[in-house]
Amino acid sequence: MLVAKRVARNGADVVLATSTLPEDDLLAHTAERTGLAVVRGPIDDVFDRFLIATADLADTDICVRLTADNPFPDADFVEQVVALLLESETQYIAYGNDGLWLPYGLSAEAFYVGSLRQAQKDELTAYDREHVTPWIRRRYGDYTRPPFPDWTADLGHLRCTVDELRDYLKVERIFRDLPDPVRSDWRLLVSMLETMSGGPRSAAGFVLGTAQLGMPYGRTNKAGFSGESEAQVLLENATNGGAVAIDSARAYGESEKRIGASLRNAGLHGVQIVTKLDPLSALKPEDEALTVERHVQESVESSRRSLGLDCLPVLLLHRADHLTAFGGAIWQELLRLQAEGKIEALGVSVQSPVELSSALTYPEVKHIQLPFNVLDWRWNGVVVNLRLRPDVTVHVRSVFLQGLLVQDSAEDWPEIEGAEGGTILAALRKFQVEFGRGSLQDLCVAYVRSMSWIDGVVVGVDTRDQLADLQSLWGLPALSYREATLLHSSLPRVPEQLLNPALWPQRSIRKVT
Repeated sequence: MLVAKRVARNGADVVLATSTLPEDDLLAHTAERTGLAVVRGPIDDVFDRFLIATADLADTDICVRLTADNPFPDADFVEQVVALLLESETQYIAYGNDGLWLPYGLSAEAFYVGSLRQAQKDELTAYDREHVTPWIRRRYGDYTRPPFPDWTADLGHLRCTVDELRDYLKVERIFRDLPDPVRSDWRLLVSMLETMSGGPRSAAGFVLGTAQLGMPYGRTNKAGFSGESEAQVLLENATNGGAVAIDSARAYGESEKRIGASLRNAGLHGVQIVTKLDPLSALKPEDEALTVERHVQESVESSRRSLGLDCLPVLLLHRADHLTAFGGAIWQELLRLQAEGKIEALGVSVQSPVELSSALTYPEVKHIQLPFNVLDWRWNGVVVNLRLRPDVTVHVRSVFLQGLLVQDSAEDWPEIEGAEGGTILAALRKFQVEFGRGSLQDLCVAYVRSMSWIDGVVVGVDTRDQLADLQSLWGLPALSYREATLLHSSLPRVPEQLLNPALWPQRSIRKVT
């Protein structure tokens, strides 16, 4: 009732669409007594209820979907979403339901009635009918969304929905002392929620990636990898310069040994060490569990020995499919080693949203690493899943896409249809100037650091000058919401092949004799 009254206060045509079950009789009768329109339909077919509720409207009329467990939206919020739908000139728009920028639960979907009727003609799944708009989102949701006006901070980590008891207690506390819960502005409620929750999250910290310290790495790498003494200086300077973590892997050549030497000689106090399990490429599909367990044990023992640590602070699966490979033997052995005190926290390095969603179903997963940069559109739909796991630390890599995004020219870009390197670099330079950023590196880092779902940014370096330049970027402000949204929406939607270097075509090599 509160939600309906808040959105109806400016005179909008509000309809309460509830079920025909007897237990909803009291709700329906109460709403009718207060002057609200009520329609009733099947309990398991919310889509059908929306068809009933919009039966008297034209195809060109706009329908806004709200849910009764989200009491923050009000008439002003809904009117703004409708205005943004008209501004975008698309068929569907939504805010606040994706874990990005707006608190989860400060949400509304706006679409045309004609789209709803068009969906009815297709074969809808039970999920489509329960959630009303999935078909419309699949058909029209791939769009450029205007930034929400006068919004500055990423508050996507906050919740103002009512899904469980702790949600209810928090929301009830906010509404409890309001003089007029119906007329209280949604921005006031968000301000109260932000204060109660401790304010915005800190921007993501600097994480030193050490692939370059152990082997030649990166498409734009021309110099090989750092020597022993240079590697030691880089590790010490990174730690002294405020790095929150150092990222390594068994597969990174000499990396773990060099980190271990620094741990013994320089201390590297206050910085977290994150490493990854061996890719286990020597294993064959027919190998038995004992063989698999032995390879896992050898990898963990090698990492402990190289790093000089009795307990690995964070160990990630280098391949996400190792969660289930060999009947789960790899993961079960890691859990056993964790129980023995040889591993403190476990996590997964993922390559795709599908891998991320799968990894987050494991409660023991406490750390995720994934690729992300200004071009990467793939994660928008799954950030909400990360918000539901606040116990998981998120580090992102590939912020420069192996150096492609910060080059002077596009000569090193792979030949992939739909990925015009020169055009993309020109667009990035335009925004670099427009936003007053000092370099393309600054622009790319500031974009990633504007996302509050990210805890750390993994970046590799070849020289101490590169390290100093990079760490100086962490003293600069992240992009604002408007800037980040404008940048992301203005760049082309590149093929997924470009976003995964493993899928890049091999460079041709010309031999001259």
